[in-house]
Amino acid sequence: MRILRLAGGPGVGKSTVAWEVARRLGDEGTPTGYVDIDQLGMCYPAPGGDPDRWHLKERVLQHIARAHEAVGVDLLVVSGVAETRTPPPSHGYPATSIWLDAEESVRRARLAARGWDDGQVGRALQAGTTESTHAHTDWIRLATDRLAAGAVADAVIDRVGSQPGSAAGAATRALRPVSTAAGRVVWLTGPRLAGASTVGWRLVSERWSAGLVTGFADAAQLAFTANVDDHDHDHGLALAGVAALHEAFAEVQAHEFVVVAPQVITPDAVRLTFPHAEVVIVRLGADEPTRRTRAGERRAARGPRLAGDDVAEATDAEIAALIVDGAVEPREDPGVVVVETSGLELRAAVDTVRRALGGDMSSVGDPAP
Repeated sequence: MRILRLAGGPGVGKSTVAWEVARRLGDEGTPTGYVDIDQLGMCYPAPGGDPDRWHLKERVLQHIARAHEAVGVDLLVVSGVAETRTPPPSHGYPATSIWLDAEESVRRARLAARGWDDGQVGRALQAGTTESTHAHTDWIRLATDRLAAGAVADAVIDRVGSQPGSAAGAATRALRPVSTAAGRVVWLTGPRLAGASTVGWRLVSERWSAGLVTGFADAAQLAFTANVDDHDHDHGLALAGVAALHEAFAEVQAHEFVVVAPQVITPDAVRLTFPHAEVVIVRLGADEPTRRTRAGERRAARGPRLAGDDVAEATDAEIAALIVDGAVEPREDPGVVVVETSGLELRAAVDTVRRALGGDMSSVGDPAP
């Protein structure tokens, strides 16, 4: 397997370009995986000695890479921030590491389009300039100023090559992810657009604001692949990813781990993944009008989009199809806490889930991790 790393300061387009490269190479037949390394370090407050969580993210990435190799991925595309003063880690794989650059005016316009205020933009610009100035010479520099994302993707593909490597065509093997860590796992799920991601994010943000060391993961963000011959690989990769995160977060004293995940991952699979933890599975219920309203809120939201977001630019017809296709009929399980949120605004839905979990953190302010 090979690794392609795309890094750079805020606003250079690293996530957009990385997703375009992964999508295009997948369309061309390369067994491809994608992960945003920023998704691998969502544990706050940060551990002592690792304030930017570089070591934490790289430790998890090593496990994520092995899981992708196990299911037959040839090229793993990794985007996100990186430690600039040291050579980019390869974790034992042939790696191409590209640092994307852009002039300050370009980065400023891109960040402002996310709805950031002047203070946020200024701090991000300063940090990005510092990172770029000190980027290790092992990074291949590529300017994105006057290029559309597609043209930058062309340049990246020219450097990494689109031909399969030695791992292409390798037989896949089933993943049996198991975390050896203890603590509490809160697993939030439900039909598409029921609001599990937003509810989970707000709940974990409350814990961060209260200074409680807590981890967070979006399971779907750990399982993006193309041309991998394993019909169940998405579930295996997602569970392997959250198991690795659970162990890594436990090592830095996180006693709670909040996961948002697709409903197709069964409660039995979740419990088998965390045999030593207290697992609380919460399934949000939401009728079609409520999910349609939440889809509208997603489309109207400003800010950076998560990879694979099929809602942000969707038409009304596409939203209707997502609601129908995403309404998986869950298997009855008496151990699952079902929370009905139909007709509730998301803030009220968060309050309802919080009460179901037995904790009242309504007095906690907004997070600033």
